[in-house]
Amino acid sequence: MLRNDHIQQLSKIWHTVPQKISRHHLQINPKRFLELAQSLCQQPNGEVEIFQKGQDRAWLKGPPQKTLSILHQALLTKLVVIRQVQHMPEFHSLTRTVQDTFGGLVTLNLYHNASMNSGFPPHYDPHNLLIAQLCGSKVWRLAPPTQQYPSSFNPNHPQKESAFTNTFVLNEGDLLYIPWGWWHKAEPQETSIHMSVGIRNMPLFELKAQFAPK
Repeated sequence: MLRNDHIQQLSKIWHTVPQKISRHHLQINPKRFLELAQSLCQQPNGEVEIFQKGQDRAWLKGPPQKTLSILHQALLTKLVVIRQVQHMPEFHSLTRTVQDTFGGLVTLNLYHNASMNSGFPPHYDPHNLLIAQLCGSKVWRLAPPTQQYPSSFNPNHPQKESAFTNTFVLNEGDLLYIPWGWWHKAEPQETSIHMSVGIRNMPLFELKAQFAPK
């Protein structure tokens, strides 16, 4: 997924500005997404959440046994999130690669949006993000941090809608870097699946030292 030329690009702008990078080679279609959710019945650390359009609180949250009964219908009309997939064997190799490359704690989440069903309100995350578009397309709107050192607690601010300064269109195979503290909102253009790779405690000087020209 992350080639050396990707890393060199990121090393120049890490903790600074968002950047779109093409291309990765991960693929997950809606059928596989459903299979992954179902397989969580056997995983102790997995969790499936279902969100109504534009809401930041889960409409239904809990272990997959609780959500599988309505999962098929939810995939047609709502935002479905599979949390902590780094614990699933299918993603062990990717998780190790990201951890070995960047250091820090890595979390992987999968997001399935029904067609034109917008995701969360504008918000920021207290860690760096790599967004891998796996299926369909999605528009990402971003705005710079409003704090020099963004807090881990970040209430959503709908008024940030008018302050977006960066727009990226991600198609299948695109990768987007979002720095810690940048406000963002995703808008699917069709049925869409993306993976969010959260990376905490990334030391910039170590990254530059590792990939600086010899």
